[in-house]
Amino acid sequence: MLRLLGARPSAEPPVTDEELTIIIAEGTQAGVFEEAEQDILANVLRLDDWRVSRLMTPHTEVVWLDVDDPPEATWRKMSMSGHAYFPLCVDDLDNVLGLVSVKGVWAEMVAGRPVDLRALATEALFVPENASALQVLDRFRLAGAHAALVIDEYGSVQGLVTLMDLMEAIVGDMPALGDLDEPTAVQRKDGSWLLDGLLRIDEMQDILGVAHLPDRAGYGFETVGGFVMTRLGRIPTAGDQFKWCGYTFEVVDMDGLRVDKVLVKSSAAGVAPPDCT
Repeated sequence: MLRLLGARPSAEPPVTDEELTIIIAEGTQAGVFEEAEQDILANVLRLDDWRVSRLMTPHTEVVWLDVDDPPEATWRKMSMSGHAYFPLCVDDLDNVLGLVSVKGVWAEMVAGRPVDLRALATEALFVPENASALQVLDRFRLAGAHAALVIDEYGSVQGLVTLMDLMEAIVGDMPALGDLDEPTAVQRKDGSWLLDGLLRIDEMQDILGVAHLPDRAGYGFETVGGFVMTRLGRIPTAGDQFKWCGYTFEVVDMDGLRVDKVLVKSSAAGVAPPDCT
């Protein structure tokens, strides 16, 4: 009957992600959801938008094992890192033999057997850096893996991502027992924010309360440090400043070539519309 009347089903989805976010926020205000539940649901809806490169441990911070190192050096490296999975390599991180887990090493030591890292290494799972967090989570499920190496289009290893990284993206950071690392964002008494350079861009958006995200198209940055470098157009030095979207960003500290700490202050209100380009 509807076809005879010329009616056609709508090609638009019945509910968009934005509408779901609004519904969840309204449900929180009405007491249907707890605030923690709202945050978790919002993060789940973002999984398909997040690239794995923003969740991984970057190349420069990956702790890897050299198959030719003496056992004492290997045990010391593993115990001091606090990680659960390690790429086993020959000479450098781009020559990977497999992944070694602390659990596997410990099981051999408890059984009194000699530890052979080559024998313990499992086949490494590789994922492209532009894959979404949701795609990587599905790869983990299908492969029964808990860790994967992230590679770029040239096949070079760019980082390591674990199942814990994906879980933290959903529920928030879960520091290890005794972990005394500084928080990635601290609000000071004057209302300004001290942000870690590795803080994700979308988290900065939530903290500052801006609806506009920095334009990442063609640049590939996912962190506050990458955003600062893109805006300045060079490797920053301590004291460099710029304005964006009603805020003043100042580089407070550098860790070698990486932006370590950024101070963000609200610019004078009412002077001009914020520049969010």
